[in-house]
Amino acid sequence: MAARKLRTIEPRYYNILYNNRIEMLYIYVDPIITALIIKLKGKHNATLEEKIEILEGGIDL
Repeated sequence: MAARKLRTIEPRYYNILYNNRIEMLYIYVDPIITALIIKLKGKHNATLEEKIEILEGGIDL
């Protein structure tokens, strides 16, 4: 289910994992990666520095 959700919200990232045959491992990082993807998509006009800050700052679970 986690891999299917990833395929829907971020198909390019899913394809990278799929091509390396590790998409099923996504379940272990799903909450973290999904939150970061949502944060980054919400900041589509952000500078590279702002995007790096988001990634470095992580998320609050």
